[in-house]
Amino acid sequence: MNRGGVPLRSLLLQMLLTVLLILLTFMTLPFLLEGIAKPQWIARGIAEVFLAGAFLLWLGSLILLFFMPVLFVLRTHHVTPQRRIHHWRIVLLSLMGIVASSVCLWTTFSISWTPLLSHQQWVILVTLLIVTTLSIGWIGGEYPRIRVLLHSQQRAMQQEIALRHRLQESYQAQRLLLAALARAAVTDPVTELPNRRAIIDEIEHALSWAHSIQASCALLFVDLDHFKQVNDLWGHRVGDALLHEVGRRFRTLMTPQCIVGRYGGEEFVFVLLDASLPGAKAIAEQVRTILATQPYTWQADSGIHTITVTASIGIALSRQYEATSDDLIEQADHAMYVAKQMGRNCISIAGTTDLPT
Repeated sequence: MNRGGVPLRSLLLQMLLTVLLILLTFMTLPFLLEGIAKPQWIARGIAEVFLAGAFLLWLGSLILLFFMPVLFVLRTHHVTPQRRIHHWRIVLLSLMGIVASSVCLWTTFSISWTPLLSHQQWVILVTLLIVTTLSIGWIGGEYPRIRVLLHSQQRAMQQEIALRHRLQESYQAQRLLLAALARAAVTDPVTELPNRRAIIDEIEHALSWAHSIQASCALLFVDLDHFKQVNDLWGHRVGDALLHEVGRRFRTLMTPQCIVGRYGGEEFVFVLLDASLPGAKAIAEQVRTILATQPYTWQADSGIHTITVTASIGIALSRQYEATSDDLIEQADHAMYVAKQMGRNCISIAGTTDLPT
C-alpha cells in the first residue's frame, strides 16, 4: 500500500468514473439513435456491449493470472527432480487455464454480437469500451499516486529549503563567532585596544615597511604615573574603569599611521608610521595632554571622586636603531624610565642627552 492510502482511493475513483461512463452512455445513446431503432433495442444493445466488455476484461485478467505460475516456474533455478515434476504440473494446469480462457474469450466476443450493429461496429465498440475502461483504470490509479508523489516531493523540497536556511544561519553564526574569537585573540578586554601580541605584530610590520622603503617609524612607550596607588586606594574595579577610560581617549588619536595598543598593566605603546622626530614629539605631547588635562571622575556611594591621570612617555625612532622590535621597545622603555626619573608627566627621547619635555 502506498502512502496516503492510494490503492483504496484509486479503486473508489475507478468505480466512480466507470459508473459515470455507464450512466452517461445509457442516457445519451438512446437519444442519438432514436430514429434508427427502438429504445428498448438500443438499451439492450448497450447492455450487451458493456456485458461483453466486462466479460472480456475479466477473462483477460484470468489469462494474466494463469501466466503468473508459468513465469514463477521459469524464474526458479536449482530445483530438485521431485520439485521439477510439481513445477511442470503447475505449468500444464496453467496452460490449460490459458487455453480455456482464450476459448471463452473468443466465444464471448463472437456470441455476444447484437443484430443492431454490424460485426465491424461491434468490434470497434467493444474495443473502445475495453480501451476506455483500461484508460480510466490507469488514470484513476496513477492520479492519486502522482499526487501523493508530487506532494511528497514538494514537502521534501520545503524541508530542504528550510534545512539550507538553517545551515546558512548556522554558517553565518559560525562566521560571526570565528570573527569574534579572532578579535578577542588580539584585543585587550579592559581597554578594547589591541593586546600585547597584536601590538608587537604591528611593530614588526612597521619595521619591515620602514626598512623596505628606507623610511622611519617611531615608537611611543607610555606608562601611567602612580597607577598602583589607584588600585591600592580605590580597588582594581576602579583601576580597570580608569584603564578603560584611558583606552577610550587613546582611540580618539588612532589613525592609519598611528596605532595604539596595551602592552601590559598600565603600559601602552603607540606605533607611528613614516614619522619624524618632531612629528613623534607632537603626538607624544597630545597623548600627555589628553590625559593630564582631563581628570577621570566616577560615581561612588560616598559621592563623585576625581583622579588626575598623567603619563611618562619614551620615544624611539627606528632610523636611529636599525634592530628588531625588541630592541626598539627596549630603547623606548628606557626613555620612558628616564622621563619618570625626571619627575613624570613628561616626554623623553631615546639616545639623546636632552632633558625631558
